Formats: sequence, C-alpha cells, structure tokens
Amino acid sequence: MNQFNPNFLCNPGRCRDNNQAKAKDYCTVSKHPKPKGILLECGTNPQDAIFNPAQTEPVTIVLDRVLVDTECLYRPLVKIEFSSLVYFNVALESPERQRSFDLVLTFELVRKCNGNEDILRTWTFRRIIVFIPIEGKIIEDWQEETPFTVTFCDKACPGCCTYEMRVTSTDINDPSSPPDFEAVNVTKPDISALAQGICGD
Repeated sequence: MNQFNPNFLCNPGRCRDNNQAKAKDYCTVSKHPKPKGILLECGTNPQDAIFNPAQTEPVTIVLDRVLVDTECLYRPLVKIEFSSLVYFNVALESPERQRSFDLVLTFELVRKCNGNEDILRTWTFRRIIVFIPIEGKIIEDWQEETPFTVTFCDKACPGCCTYEMRVTSTDINDPSSPPDFEAVNVTKPDISALAQGICGD
C-alpha cells in the first residue's frame, strides 16, 4: 500500500522571502488590482468507515485527508468542505417490542502542520429512533441513509498542512443488551480545500 507523504508536494521556503512584498503589490488600491492567489485541493485516498455493530468500545477511522500548501499565500484563509453518507440498519426482532435505538457518531476535523496536530472542530451526528409496533403489521427491516455535510474556515499560517476528517463510533451498542444495529457505515467521504490569500494593511 502506498504511504501518504505530506512532504511530497511541499517545498517550504520558496515563496517566503517575497511574500510581504507581493502582498503589498496585490493589495495596492487601484482601479485594476491584481487578483488574489487561490488554491483548490481535493482529498486523497478516501476510506469508508465500516463499524462492527457488536462493538462496545469507540473506534476511530480516518475518512479522508487533503494536503494544502499555502506557502505562497499571504495570510491564507482555508475553507474545508466535507461530505459523506451515514448508513445504518436497525436490528429488529420478530415480533418487535417497543424500544428505542440511539446512534452517536463524532466527526473531528484535524490539522497537521510541521509535526503538530490540532483538533479544529468536532461535530456530533445523533439519530434516535423510537420503534412502536403496530398490531398486525410486521416490519422486517429498518434502514436509513442520511447525508452528513460540514464546512469550516481556518485562518492558518503559511505552510504545508494536512487536514483530516475522522469519525468515532461514540455510541453504537449497549454492552448489556443485544446489538441495536446490523450495520453502521459512513460511506462516500469527500474532502476538499479552497485557500486564498488575504491582503494585509
């Protein structure tokens, strides 16, 4: 398997010397100012999260990552966009009694720069299902697929950074009872980054 190397696309120092001079040039008030630098980067090696419904301890999986090199941008602003599908299949009994199902997943956006790792933000996906049986009606299967999409803006220092989206199975199964779900998956993860330099004073 190919190893992800964040240094492969990075060449630190090539733009830093003239960065502020360029920024002043870009931001000079005029009738026809020069455009700001803009970068668009797409994720690499997306991976579905296939959780074991019988697990009782949280498991964390990296869904996707994107490498952003803002070395040539002055005061960069990075916008991260992430989308995925959360799929689950409820384990129903026959006949089914009245009960509730609770699914909690935690998504984390992590930034890695120069060996440092920071959690920028966390999001909680929670789905509570209350099943009330109807006399004379048999439900053999209950499944849902829900989009999960988030955005985040990061005022980062110029340099080469990797942004990762991770998901943790915070609450899938109560260890004191049979599994509530037959399947819990996060599929079709996609992350991208849009970076732009901001003019200085």
